Amino acid sequence: MTWQKELDDLALKRELGRRMGGAEGIARQRAQRRLTVRERVDLLVDPGSFQEQFSSMGDAEYDEAGNLVGFRPANTIAGFAAIDGRPVALRGDDFSIRGGSSDSAGAGKRRIEQQAMDRRIPLILLLDGAGGSVREVAGPQNPSGETGPARHAVADLGPPIVPVREWGTPGQADVPRRPDVGPLPTLPRYDLAAQLAAGNELAQIPVATAVLGSCAGWIAIAAADAHFSVMVKETSELFVAGPPLVKQAVNLDIHKHELGNYEIHAKQTGVIHNVAEDEADALHQIRAFLSYLPPNVWQLPPRAEPRDDPNRREEALGTVIPRNRRRTYDIRKLIGLVVDQDSTFEIQPLFGRALVTMLARVDGFPVALIANDPRQDGGAQTAAACQKFERFVDVADTFHLPVIYLCDVPGFMIGPEAEKQGTIRWALRANKAVSEASVPYLTILMRRFYGVAVGGSKRGPGFNPRYAWPSAESGSLPAAGGVMAAYRRIIEAAPDPEAMRVEIEDRLNALASVMRRPQLADEIIDPRDTRPVLVEFVRAAQQVIASQLGPKLRVGMRP
Repeated sequence: MTWQKELDDLALKRELGRRMGGAEGIARQRAQRRLTVRERVDLLVDPGSFQEQFSSMGDAEYDEAGNLVGFRPANTIAGFAAIDGRPVALRGDDFSIRGGSSDSAGAGKRRIEQQAMDRRIPLILLLDGAGGSVREVAGPQNPSGETGPARHAVADLGPPIVPVREWGTPGQADVPRRPDVGPLPTLPRYDLAAQLAAGNELAQIPVATAVLGSCAGWIAIAAADAHFSVMVKETSELFVAGPPLVKQAVNLDIHKHELGNYEIHAKQTGVIHNVAEDEADALHQIRAFLSYLPPNVWQLPPRAEPRDDPNRREEALGTVIPRNRRRTYDIRKLIGLVVDQDSTFEIQPLFGRALVTMLARVDGFPVALIANDPRQDGGAQTAAACQKFERFVDVADTFHLPVIYLCDVPGFMIGPEAEKQGTIRWALRANKAVSEASVPYLTILMRRFYGVAVGGSKRGPGFNPRYAWPSAESGSLPAAGGVMAAYRRIIEAAPDPEAMRVEIEDRLNALASVMRRPQLADEIIDPRDTRPVLVEFVRAAQQVIASQLGPKLRVGMRP
Protein backbone atom coordinates (compact mmCIF):
# COMPACT_ATOMS: atom_id res chain seq x y z
CA MET A 1 0.00 0.00 0.00
CA THR A 2 1.26 3.45 -0.88
CA TRP A 3 0.29 6.97 0.11
CA GLN A 4 -0.33 8.01 -3.48
CA LYS A 5 -3.98 9.00 -2.84
CA GLU A 6 -2.91 11.42 -0.11
CA LEU A 7 -0.15 12.78 -2.30
CA ASP A 8 -2.65 13.25 -5.13
CA ASP A 9 -5.02 15.10 -2.76
CA LEU A 10 -2.15 17.28 -1.59
CA ALA A 11 -1.17 18.15 -5.15
CA LEU A 12 -4.81 18.89 -5.96
CA LYS A 13 -5.18 21.23 -3.00
CA ARG A 14 -2.09 23.13 -4.09
CA GLU A 15 -3.36 23.37 -7.65
CA LEU A 16 -6.71 24.70 -6.48
CA GLY A 17 -4.97 27.05 -4.07
CA ARG A 18 -3.11 28.68 -6.95
CA ARG A 19 -6.52 29.55 -8.44
CA MET A 20 -7.08 31.86 -5.43
CA GLY A 21 -10.69 33.15 -5.51
CA GLY A 22 -11.36 31.78 -8.97
CA ALA A 23 -11.97 33.66 -12.18
CA GLU A 24 -14.73 35.80 -10.69
CA GLY A 25 -12.73 36.82 -7.63
CA ILE A 26 -9.65 37.61 -9.69
CA ALA A 27 -11.74 39.66 -12.11
CA ARG A 28 -13.11 41.73 -9.22
CA GLN A 29 -9.58 42.34 -7.99
CA ARG A 30 -8.34 43.53 -11.36
CA ALA A 31 -11.44 45.68 -11.89
CA GLN A 32 -10.19 47.70 -8.91
CA ARG A 33 -6.79 48.14 -10.64
CA ARG A 34 -5.13 45.81 -8.15
CA LEU A 35 -2.85 42.84 -8.69
CA THR A 36 -3.54 39.41 -7.25
CA VAL A 37 -1.50 38.33 -4.25
CA ARG A 38 0.55 35.89 -6.32
CA GLU A 39 1.33 38.55 -8.93
CA ARG A 40 2.52 40.77 -6.09
CA VAL A 41 4.84 38.11 -4.77
CA ASP A 42 6.30 37.55 -8.24
CA LEU A 43 7.03 41.27 -8.57
CA LEU A 44 8.56 41.54 -5.12
CA VAL A 45 11.00 38.64 -4.89
CA ASP A 46 13.81 37.24 -7.02
CA PRO A 47 12.45 35.11 -9.91
CA GLY A 48 11.85 31.51 -8.92
CA SER A 49 12.82 32.03 -5.28
CA PHE A 50 9.40 31.82 -3.60
CA GLN A 51 8.95 28.69 -1.49
CA GLU A 52 5.35 28.58 -0.30
CA GLN A 53 4.56 27.29 3.17
CA PHE A 54 1.20 26.02 4.51
CA SER A 55 0.12 25.59 0.87
CA SER A 56 -2.56 22.96 1.62
CA MET A 57 -4.29 24.97 4.35
CA GLY A 58 -7.88 25.82 3.59
CA ASP A 59 -11.44 24.58 3.98
CA ALA A 60 -11.55 21.10 2.44
CA GLU A 61 -14.70 19.03 1.83
CA TYR A 62 -14.73 15.24 1.62
CA ASP A 63 -17.48 12.82 0.66
CA GLU A 64 -18.47 9.81 2.73
CA ALA A 65 -15.82 7.70 1.02
CA GLY A 66 -13.10 10.14 2.04
CA ASN A 67 -12.63 11.63 -1.41
CA LEU A 68 -11.74 15.30 -1.70
CA VAL A 69 -14.67 16.98 -3.46
CA GLY A 70 -14.31 20.68 -2.60
CA PHE A 71 -11.64 23.09 -1.42
CA ARG A 72 -11.56 26.75 -0.54
CA PRO A 73 -7.97 28.02 -0.17
CA ALA A 74 -7.01 30.13 2.80
CA ASN A 75 -7.17 33.82 1.98
CA THR A 76 -3.50 34.29 2.84
CA ILE A 77 -0.34 32.97 1.28
CA ALA A 78 2.98 32.75 3.09
CA GLY A 79 6.48 31.50 2.52
CA PHE A 80 10.16 32.23 2.10
CA ALA A 81 11.92 33.89 -0.80
CA ALA A 82 14.97 35.96 -1.70
CA ILE A 83 15.40 39.64 -2.52
CA ASP A 84 18.70 40.46 -4.19
CA GLY A 85 19.83 37.02 -3.09
CA ARG A 86 19.07 37.67 0.60
CA PRO A 87 16.41 35.50 2.35
CA VAL A 88 13.11 37.02 3.51
CA ALA A 89 9.80 35.74 4.88
CA LEU A 90 6.52 37.11 3.59
CA ARG A 91 2.79 36.89 4.03
CA GLY A 92 0.20 38.30 1.65
CA ASP A 93 -3.57 38.74 1.93
CA ASP A 94 -5.73 37.34 -0.88
CA PHE A 95 -8.60 39.79 -1.28
CA SER A 96 -10.18 37.59 -3.95
CA ILE A 97 -11.25 35.17 -1.18
CA ARG A 98 -13.70 36.65 1.33
CA GLY A 99 -12.21 40.12 0.90
CA GLY A 100 -9.10 39.06 2.78
CA SER A 101 -11.02 38.98 6.07
CA SER A 102 -9.81 36.66 8.80
CA ASP A 103 -10.43 32.94 8.73
CA SER A 104 -8.87 30.14 10.74
CA ALA A 105 -6.80 28.77 7.87
CA GLY A 106 -5.40 32.19 7.05
CA ALA A 107 -4.70 32.84 10.71
CA GLY A 108 -2.73 29.60 10.83
CA LYS A 109 -0.36 30.96 8.22
CA ARG A 110 0.63 33.75 10.59
CA ARG A 111 3.13 31.25 11.97
CA ILE A 112 5.41 32.59 9.24
CA GLU A 113 6.06 35.56 11.55
CA GLN A 114 7.48 33.35 14.27
CA GLN A 115 9.50 31.45 11.67
CA ALA A 116 10.93 34.71 10.36
CA MET A 117 12.03 35.55 13.88
CA ASP A 118 13.45 32.07 14.43
CA ARG A 119 15.41 32.24 11.17
CA ARG A 120 16.38 35.86 11.83
CA ILE A 121 15.33 37.15 8.43
CA PRO A 122 13.23 40.20 7.41
CA LEU A 123 9.43 39.93 7.42
CA ILE A 124 7.29 41.48 4.67
CA LEU A 125 3.51 41.84 4.94
CA LEU A 126 1.49 42.50 1.76
CA LEU A 127 -1.77 43.82 3.20
CA ASP A 128 -5.12 43.82 1.44
CA GLY A 129 -7.92 42.75 3.74
CA ALA A 130 -10.87 43.66 5.89
CA GLY A 131 -9.57 42.29 9.18
CA GLY A 132 -12.16 40.57 11.36
CA SER A 133 -15.52 39.45 10.00
CA VAL A 134 -18.91 38.69 11.49
CA ARG A 135 -18.88 35.53 9.40
CA GLU A 136 -16.28 34.17 11.77
CA VAL A 137 -19.11 34.07 14.31
CA ALA A 138 -22.00 33.22 12.03
CA GLY A 139 -20.18 30.65 9.91
CA PRO A 140 -20.87 30.25 6.20
CA GLN A 141 -24.62 30.20 6.78
CA ASN A 142 -25.28 33.62 8.25
CA PRO A 143 -28.40 34.50 10.25
CA SER A 144 -30.16 35.89 7.18
CA GLY A 145 -29.77 32.60 5.36
CA GLU A 146 -27.24 33.88 2.84
CA THR A 147 -24.79 31.19 1.83
CA GLY A 148 -21.16 31.59 2.72
CA PRO A 149 -18.08 31.94 0.54
CA ALA A 150 -17.74 29.60 -2.41
CA ARG A 151 -15.21 26.85 -2.86
CA HIS A 152 -13.47 25.32 -5.81
CA ALA A 153 -15.07 22.05 -6.90
CA VAL A 154 -12.60 19.25 -7.39
CA ALA A 155 -14.81 17.70 -10.08
CA ASP A 156 -14.94 20.91 -12.07
CA LEU A 157 -12.02 23.32 -12.41
CA GLY A 158 -14.43 25.98 -13.63
CA PRO A 159 -16.09 28.55 -11.33
CA PRO A 160 -16.19 27.70 -7.61
CA ILE A 161 -19.29 26.00 -6.21
CA VAL A 162 -21.17 26.62 -2.98
CA PRO A 163 -20.72 23.81 -0.46
CA VAL A 164 -23.92 22.21 0.83
CA ARG A 165 -22.80 21.17 4.30
CA GLU A 166 -22.96 23.60 7.19
CA TRP A 167 -20.35 24.22 9.83
CA GLY A 168 -20.96 23.30 13.46
CA THR A 169 -22.76 20.41 15.08
CA PRO A 170 -25.96 20.21 17.11
CA GLY A 171 -25.50 21.54 20.62
CA GLN A 172 -22.43 23.55 19.68
CA ALA A 173 -23.99 26.50 17.93
CA ASP A 174 -22.18 28.89 20.25
CA VAL A 175 -18.76 27.70 19.05
CA PRO A 176 -18.85 27.37 15.24
CA ARG A 177 -16.39 24.80 13.97
CA ARG A 178 -15.06 23.54 10.70
CA PRO A 179 -14.75 19.77 11.10
CA ASP A 180 -11.48 19.69 9.19
CA VAL A 181 -9.62 22.58 10.81
CA GLY A 182 -10.90 22.81 14.40
CA PRO A 183 -12.28 25.82 16.30
CA LEU A 184 -12.15 29.27 14.81
CA PRO A 185 -9.94 31.79 16.60
CA THR A 186 -11.84 34.29 18.70
CA LEU A 187 -9.36 37.08 17.95
CA PRO A 188 -6.80 37.51 15.17
CA ARG A 189 -3.24 37.31 16.45
CA TYR A 190 -1.28 40.29 15.22
CA ASP A 191 0.75 40.84 18.36
CA LEU A 192 3.90 39.02 17.26
CA ALA A 193 4.40 41.16 14.16
CA ALA A 194 3.80 44.21 16.32
CA GLN A 195 6.37 43.11 18.86
CA LEU A 196 8.92 42.39 16.14
CA ALA A 197 8.77 46.09 15.22
CA ALA A 198 8.43 47.43 18.76
CA GLY A 199 11.11 49.14 20.78
CA ASN A 200 11.92 46.16 23.00
CA GLU A 201 14.05 43.04 23.02
CA LEU A 202 11.79 41.42 20.40
CA ALA A 203 12.72 44.08 17.82
CA GLN A 204 15.17 41.74 16.12
CA ILE A 205 14.33 41.68 12.40
CA PRO A 206 13.22 44.35 9.91
CA VAL A 207 9.45 44.43 9.32
CA ALA A 208 8.14 46.08 6.14
CA THR A 209 4.50 46.42 5.12
CA ALA A 210 2.69 47.45 1.94
CA VAL A 211 -0.94 48.62 2.01
CA LEU A 212 -2.20 47.44 -1.36
CA GLY A 213 -5.96 47.66 -0.93
CA SER A 214 -8.57 48.54 1.68
CA CYS A 215 -7.12 47.60 5.07
CA ALA A 216 -9.12 47.68 8.29
CA GLY A 217 -8.97 46.37 11.83
CA TRP A 218 -5.93 44.34 12.87
CA ILE A 219 -4.58 44.50 9.30
CA ALA A 220 -4.45 48.28 9.58
CA ILE A 221 -2.62 47.94 12.89
CA ALA A 222 -0.06 45.63 11.26
CA ALA A 223 0.47 48.26 8.56
CA ALA A 224 1.22 50.96 11.11
CA ASP A 225 3.44 48.89 13.38
CA ALA A 226 6.39 48.34 11.05
CA HIS A 227 9.85 49.73 10.51
CA PHE A 228 8.74 50.77 7.01
CA SER A 229 5.29 51.07 5.48
CA VAL A 230 4.11 52.16 2.05
CA MET A 231 0.66 52.58 0.51
CA VAL A 232 -0.48 53.00 -3.09
CA LYS A 233 -1.70 56.47 -3.95
CA GLU A 234 -5.06 55.84 -5.63
CA THR A 235 -5.96 52.20 -4.88
CA SER A 236 -5.39 51.71 -1.15
CA GLU A 237 -7.03 52.86 2.05
CA LEU A 238 -6.31 52.40 5.75
CA PHE A 239 -8.69 52.74 8.68
CA VAL A 240 -9.64 51.20 12.00
CA ALA A 241 -13.13 50.47 10.71
CA GLY A 242 -14.70 50.90 7.28
CA PRO A 243 -17.70 52.98 6.16
CA PRO A 244 -20.43 50.52 7.30
CA LEU A 245 -19.15 50.53 10.88
CA VAL A 246 -18.57 54.30 10.79
CA LYS A 247 -22.18 54.75 9.69
CA GLN A 248 -23.40 52.52 12.50
CA ALA A 249 -21.20 54.11 15.17
CA VAL A 250 -21.31 57.84 14.39
CA ASN A 251 -24.07 58.07 11.75
CA LEU A 252 -21.72 59.39 9.08
CA ASP A 253 -21.86 58.45 5.43
CA ILE A 254 -18.34 58.48 4.02
CA HIS A 255 -16.50 56.80 1.15
CA LYS A 256 -13.64 54.53 2.09
CA HIS A 257 -11.07 56.56 0.15
CA GLU A 258 -12.13 59.75 1.89
CA LEU A 259 -11.93 57.96 5.21
CA GLY A 260 -8.37 56.71 4.99
CA ASN A 261 -6.43 57.72 1.87
CA TYR A 262 -2.72 58.49 1.54
CA GLU A 263 -3.30 62.23 1.99
CA ILE A 264 -4.43 61.46 5.53
CA HIS A 265 -1.93 58.82 6.60
CA ALA A 266 1.26 59.84 4.75
CA LYS A 267 0.85 63.62 5.07
CA GLN A 268 -1.21 64.30 8.20
CA THR A 269 -0.98 61.42 10.67
CA GLY A 270 2.40 59.94 9.74
CA VAL A 271 0.98 56.43 10.23
CA ILE A 272 2.39 55.44 6.82
CA HIS A 273 5.95 56.28 5.79
CA ASN A 274 5.87 56.47 2.01
CA VAL A 275 3.47 56.66 -0.93
CA ALA A 276 3.77 54.71 -4.19
CA GLU A 277 2.40 55.57 -7.60
CA ASP A 278 1.33 51.96 -8.19
CA GLU A 279 1.83 48.50 -6.74
CA ALA A 280 5.05 47.88 -8.64
CA ASP A 281 6.47 51.07 -7.14
CA ALA A 282 5.36 50.03 -3.63
CA LEU A 283 7.11 46.66 -3.93
CA HIS A 284 10.21 48.34 -5.37
CA GLN A 285 10.32 50.63 -2.33
CA ILE A 286 10.24 47.65 0.03
CA ARG A 287 13.16 46.10 -1.85
CA ALA A 288 15.04 49.40 -1.64
CA PHE A 289 14.38 49.83 2.09
CA LEU A 290 15.61 46.34 2.97
CA SER A 291 18.78 46.82 0.91
CA TYR A 292 20.12 49.22 3.58
CA LEU A 293 19.31 47.03 6.59
CA PRO A 294 20.88 43.88 7.98
CA PRO A 295 18.68 40.76 8.08
CA ASN A 296 18.64 40.97 11.87
CA VAL A 297 20.14 42.88 14.78
CA TRP A 298 23.02 40.42 15.19
CA GLN A 299 24.56 41.34 11.83
CA LEU A 300 26.15 44.45 10.39
CA PRO A 301 24.29 46.46 7.74
CA PRO A 302 25.34 45.31 4.24
CA ARG A 303 27.97 47.30 2.43
CA ALA A 304 27.54 47.89 -1.30
CA GLU A 305 30.50 48.02 -3.64
CA PRO A 306 31.73 51.65 -3.53
CA ARG A 307 31.55 53.41 -6.88
CA ASP A 308 32.27 56.95 -5.74
CA ASP A 309 35.48 58.73 -4.83
CA PRO A 310 35.70 58.86 -1.01
CA ASN A 311 37.81 62.04 -1.26
CA ARG A 312 35.45 63.87 -3.62
CA ARG A 313 35.34 67.61 -2.83
CA GLU A 314 32.42 69.57 -4.23
CA GLU A 315 33.13 73.25 -4.86
CA ALA A 316 29.40 74.04 -4.59
CA LEU A 317 29.53 73.27 -0.86
CA GLY A 318 31.65 76.38 -0.32
CA THR A 319 28.80 78.68 -1.29
CA VAL A 320 25.66 76.63 -0.52
CA ILE A 321 24.92 78.46 2.77
CA PRO A 322 23.90 82.07 1.99
CA ARG A 323 25.20 84.88 4.20
CA ASN A 324 21.71 86.37 4.26
CA ARG A 325 19.97 84.42 7.03
CA ARG A 326 16.60 84.93 5.43
CA ARG A 327 17.60 83.01 2.32
CA THR A 328 17.23 79.25 2.00
CA TYR A 329 18.84 76.49 -0.04
CA ASP A 330 18.02 73.02 -1.40
CA ILE A 331 18.92 70.56 1.36
CA ARG A 332 18.38 67.48 -0.84
CA LYS A 333 20.82 68.83 -3.40
CA LEU A 334 23.31 69.44 -0.59
CA ILE A 335 22.88 65.86 0.66
CA GLY A 336 23.58 64.54 -2.82
CA LEU A 337 26.92 66.34 -2.78
CA VAL A 338 28.23 64.54 0.32
CA VAL A 339 26.87 60.97 0.18
CA ASP A 340 27.56 58.33 -2.47
CA GLN A 341 26.02 59.38 -5.76
CA ASP A 342 22.50 58.03 -6.41
CA SER A 343 22.41 56.25 -3.06
CA THR A 344 19.57 57.98 -1.19
CA PHE A 345 16.16 56.60 -0.24
CA GLU A 346 13.94 59.13 1.53
CA ILE A 347 11.65 58.05 4.37
CA GLN A 348 8.43 59.98 5.12
CA PRO A 349 8.96 62.78 2.58
CA LEU A 350 5.38 64.08 3.00
CA PHE A 351 5.20 64.17 6.81
CA GLY A 352 7.01 66.54 9.14
CA ARG A 353 8.56 68.22 6.13
CA ALA A 354 10.76 70.58 8.13
CA LEU A 355 12.94 67.50 8.66
CA VAL A 356 14.43 65.26 5.97
CA THR A 357 15.15 61.62 6.84
CA MET A 358 16.96 59.40 4.36
CA LEU A 359 18.75 56.13 4.12
CA ALA A 360 21.93 56.60 2.12
CA ARG A 361 25.40 55.17 1.62
CA VAL A 362 28.79 56.65 2.37
CA ASP A 363 31.72 54.74 0.89
CA GLY A 364 29.23 51.91 0.32
CA PHE A 365 28.20 51.73 4.00
CA PRO A 366 24.50 52.32 4.85
CA VAL A 367 23.78 55.35 7.03
CA ALA A 368 20.74 57.08 8.51
CA LEU A 369 20.84 60.70 7.41
CA ILE A 370 18.86 63.50 9.09
CA ALA A 371 18.74 67.13 7.97
CA ASN A 372 16.66 70.23 8.63
CA ASP A 373 14.96 71.78 5.61
CA PRO A 374 14.99 75.61 5.82
CA ARG A 375 12.40 75.78 3.03
CA GLN A 376 9.76 74.19 5.28
CA ASP A 377 8.70 76.15 8.38
CA GLY A 378 12.14 77.75 8.35
CA GLY A 379 13.61 74.40 9.41
CA ALA A 380 12.00 74.66 12.86
CA GLN A 381 11.16 71.39 14.55
CA THR A 382 7.38 71.00 14.41
CA ALA A 383 5.48 68.37 16.37
CA ALA A 384 5.34 66.18 13.26
CA ALA A 385 9.05 66.66 12.56
CA CYS A 386 9.85 65.64 16.14
CA GLN A 387 7.80 62.45 15.79
CA LYS A 388 9.62 61.70 12.58
CA PHE A 389 12.99 62.38 14.22
CA GLU A 390 12.27 60.05 17.13
CA ARG A 391 11.03 57.17 14.98
CA PHE A 392 13.91 57.37 12.52
CA VAL A 393 16.60 57.47 15.20
CA ASP A 394 15.05 54.44 16.91
CA VAL A 395 15.16 52.42 13.69
CA ALA A 396 18.75 53.48 13.03
CA ASP A 397 19.79 52.54 16.55
CA THR A 398 17.97 49.19 16.41
CA PHE A 399 19.66 48.11 13.19
CA HIS A 400 23.07 49.68 13.83
CA LEU A 401 23.00 52.35 11.13
CA PRO A 402 25.41 55.21 11.91
CA VAL A 403 23.53 58.51 12.09
CA ILE A 404 24.64 61.64 10.23
CA TYR A 405 22.82 64.85 11.21
CA LEU A 406 23.22 67.89 8.94
CA CYS A 407 22.06 70.56 11.34
CA ASP A 408 20.48 73.93 10.54
CA VAL A 409 17.77 74.31 13.18
CA PRO A 410 16.44 77.62 14.59
CA GLY A 411 14.70 75.77 17.43
CA PHE A 412 11.31 74.17 17.97
CA MET A 413 8.20 75.60 16.32
CA ILE A 414 6.39 78.21 18.41
CA GLY A 415 2.94 79.78 18.37
CA PRO A 416 -0.62 78.78 19.29
CA GLU A 417 -0.89 75.91 16.81
CA ALA A 418 2.44 74.47 17.90
CA GLU A 419 1.27 74.52 21.52
CA LYS A 420 -2.00 72.76 20.62
CA GLN A 421 -0.04 70.02 18.87
CA GLY A 422 1.99 69.26 21.99
CA THR A 423 5.29 70.24 20.42
CA ILE A 424 6.96 70.41 23.83
CA ARG A 425 6.28 66.75 24.56
CA TRP A 426 7.24 65.53 21.07
CA ALA A 427 10.41 67.63 21.30
CA LEU A 428 11.35 65.94 24.55
CA ARG A 429 10.69 62.51 23.05
CA ALA A 430 12.90 63.26 20.05
CA ASN A 431 15.73 64.48 22.26
CA LYS A 432 15.30 61.43 24.48
CA ALA A 433 15.58 59.11 21.49
CA VAL A 434 18.85 60.77 20.53
CA SER A 435 20.26 60.57 24.06
CA GLU A 436 19.30 56.88 24.36
CA ALA A 437 20.83 55.86 21.03
CA SER A 438 24.16 54.09 21.32
CA VAL A 439 24.93 53.95 17.60
CA PRO A 440 27.73 56.28 16.34
CA TYR A 441 26.24 59.73 15.72
CA LEU A 442 27.92 62.49 13.71
CA THR A 443 26.67 66.09 13.62
CA ILE A 444 27.68 68.71 11.06
CA LEU A 445 26.67 72.19 12.24
CA MET A 446 26.00 74.02 8.99
CA ARG A 447 24.19 77.16 10.08
CA ARG A 448 21.70 77.61 12.95
CA PHE A 449 21.94 75.61 16.18
CA TYR A 450 19.54 77.16 18.68
CA GLY A 451 17.40 76.47 21.71
CA VAL A 452 16.36 73.10 23.11
CA ALA A 453 16.54 71.75 19.56
CA VAL A 454 20.30 71.41 20.07
CA GLY A 455 19.34 68.08 21.68
CA GLY A 456 19.20 66.65 18.16
CA SER A 457 23.01 66.77 18.19
CA LYS A 458 24.22 63.95 20.37
CA ARG A 459 26.98 64.57 22.91
CA GLY A 460 28.27 62.67 25.88
CA PRO A 461 29.61 59.10 26.09
CA GLY A 462 30.04 57.17 22.88
CA PHE A 463 31.37 57.88 19.41
CA ASN A 464 29.54 61.14 18.72
CA PRO A 465 31.80 63.61 16.90
CA ARG A 466 30.62 67.10 16.01
CA TYR A 467 32.01 69.26 13.22
CA ALA A 468 31.03 72.76 12.12
CA TRP A 469 31.18 74.86 9.00
CA PRO A 470 32.34 78.48 9.37
CA SER A 471 28.73 79.52 8.75
CA ALA A 472 27.52 77.84 11.98
CA GLU A 473 26.12 79.85 14.88
CA SER A 474 24.48 78.95 18.17
CA GLY A 475 22.70 80.38 21.18
CA SER A 476 19.67 80.05 23.40
CA LEU A 477 17.55 81.59 20.62
CA PRO A 478 18.19 83.36 17.29
CA ALA A 479 18.96 87.05 17.62
CA ALA A 480 16.24 87.93 15.12
CA GLY A 481 13.65 86.46 17.44
CA GLY A 482 14.93 87.73 20.76
CA VAL A 483 16.28 91.23 20.23
CA MET A 484 12.92 92.97 20.57
CA ALA A 485 12.20 91.06 23.77
CA ALA A 486 15.60 91.72 25.37
CA TYR A 487 16.32 95.26 24.09
CA ARG A 488 12.86 96.75 23.58
CA ARG A 489 13.50 99.92 25.62
CA ILE A 490 16.80 100.70 23.88
CA ILE A 491 15.35 100.10 20.44
CA GLU A 492 12.20 102.14 21.02
CA ALA A 493 14.23 105.04 22.51
CA ALA A 494 16.64 105.19 19.55
CA PRO A 495 16.23 107.94 16.89
CA ASP A 496 15.98 105.18 14.28
CA PRO A 497 14.51 102.09 16.02
CA GLU A 498 14.85 99.84 12.97
CA ALA A 499 18.50 100.72 12.46
CA MET A 500 19.16 100.12 16.16
CA ARG A 501 17.43 96.70 15.99
CA VAL A 502 19.56 95.65 13.00
CA GLU A 503 22.73 96.89 14.68
CA ILE A 504 22.03 94.86 17.84
CA GLU A 505 21.14 91.77 15.81
CA ASP A 506 24.36 91.99 13.82
CA ARG A 507 26.41 92.36 17.00
CA LEU A 508 24.74 89.35 18.64
CA ASN A 509 24.98 87.23 15.48
CA ALA A 510 28.71 87.86 15.37
CA LEU A 511 29.02 86.70 18.97
CA ALA A 512 27.00 83.56 18.17
CA SER A 513 29.33 82.54 15.34
CA VAL A 514 31.31 79.33 15.72
CA MET A 515 34.35 81.40 14.73
CA ARG A 516 33.95 83.19 18.09
CA ARG A 517 32.84 80.03 19.91
CA PRO A 518 34.96 77.17 18.52
CA GLN A 519 34.06 75.05 21.56
CA LEU A 520 30.76 74.31 19.86
CA ALA A 521 32.46 71.64 17.73
CA ASP A 522 35.39 69.25 17.74
CA GLU A 523 36.68 70.94 14.61
CA ILE A 524 35.69 73.65 12.16
CA ILE A 525 36.05 72.35 8.61
CA ASP A 526 35.93 73.64 5.07
CA PRO A 527 32.46 72.62 3.80
CA ARG A 528 34.15 71.13 0.73
CA ASP A 529 35.85 68.60 3.02
CA THR A 530 32.55 67.28 4.33
CA ARG A 531 32.46 64.10 2.28
CA PRO A 532 35.96 62.95 3.33
CA VAL A 533 34.93 63.63 6.95
CA LEU A 534 31.81 61.50 6.52
CA VAL A 535 33.82 58.69 4.96
CA GLU A 536 36.30 58.71 7.84
CA PHE A 537 33.45 58.69 10.37
CA VAL A 538 31.57 55.82 8.75
CA ARG A 539 34.68 53.68 8.39
CA ALA A 540 35.55 54.21 12.07
CA ALA A 541 31.93 53.54 13.07
CA GLN A 542 32.10 49.97 11.77
CA GLN A 543 34.32 48.84 14.62
CA VAL A 544 32.00 50.46 17.15
CA ILE A 545 28.77 48.97 15.84
CA ALA A 546 30.43 45.56 15.48
CA SER A 547 30.76 45.59 19.28
CA GLN A 548 27.09 46.58 19.75
CA LEU A 549 25.36 43.81 17.79
CA GLY A 550 22.20 42.34 19.27
CA PRO A 551 18.85 43.76 20.43
CA LYS A 552 18.68 47.25 21.92
CA LEU A 553 16.76 47.24 25.18
CA ARG A 554 15.13 50.55 26.07
CA VAL A 555 14.21 50.86 29.73
CA GLY A 556 11.54 53.12 31.16
CA MET A 557 9.28 55.44 29.23
CA ARG A 558 9.59 58.64 27.25
CA PRO A 559 7.62 61.78 28.08
